Amino acid sequence: MHKILKSIQLAGLLTLIGFATGCVPYNKVILQSGTLAFLKQQSAVNVRYDYEGLQVGTPNHSVTEQWHIDKKVASRNEKTAGTGESWRQEWLGNRTSRYQPKFEAMLNKQAGVTIFGQHPDAPYTLILKIAYLEPGYNVGVSAKPSCLNGDATFIETKSPANNLATLSLVNMMGLDAWGFTYDETYRIDLAYTMAGRQLGAFIKSKAKHKDKIQ
Repeated sequence: MHKILKSIQLAGLLTLIGFATGCVPYNKVILQSGTLAFLKQQSAVNVRYDYEGLQVGTPNHSVTEQWHIDKKVASRNEKTAGTGESWRQEWLGNRTSRYQPKFEAMLNKQAGVTIFGQHPDAPYTLILKIAYLEPGYNVGVSAKPSCLNGDATFIETKSPANNLATLSLVNMMGLDAWGFTYDETYRIDLAYTMAGRQLGAFIKSKAKHKDKIQ
C-alpha cells in the first residue's frame, strides 16, 4: 500500500510539474530508428557515455556546460576561496561515481536482465549521449526538479559506424515523491535513475512482443 501511494503521489507531482515547467511530454522513450532484436541473444552489452556538446538548462533555455561550470566556480570562489574547484571536481566526478552506476543499475532492473554495464569486449555497445541536463533546485518555498534529455544509441562495438538502433529519451524528470531534493547531486541522481528506468521498461516491453522486436 505504501508503494502504491508513493507511486500515485509521484505520478501526480510529475504531471503538475511537467506542465508547469514545459517539460511535456516527460519520461518518454521514442524509438527513432532500427530494432532491438539483437538484444535477445546477448549476455553482455557495453555502456558508454557521451557528454560532448552538453547543454545545461532546458532545450529552450540553456548554456554550454563549460559556461555553467565557470560561472559556478567563480561564484563559489568569490564567497569562499577554493570551494569552486572542489565543486568542479564533484560535478565531473559524480558522473562515474554516482550517476552512471545508478543509470545502469536501474536499466538492468527494469529490463529484467543484468547485461548492461562496463563490458568493453561485448559485441554491442549502448552509447548514452546526454544532450541537456537541468540540475533543478529546491529552496524550500520554491523548487524545480532535475531533467535529462538525450539519446540511447546501440552500435556494433568493433564497427561503430553500424548503428543498430537509436532511441530518444525525452524529459527524464528526477523527482522525489516526498520533495526531499535539496541536494543538487541527489536531484541529478534521480534524473539518471529515471532515464535507466524508462529505457529499461521500454526494452522489456519490446521483448514481450515478437512483432516489435524482430
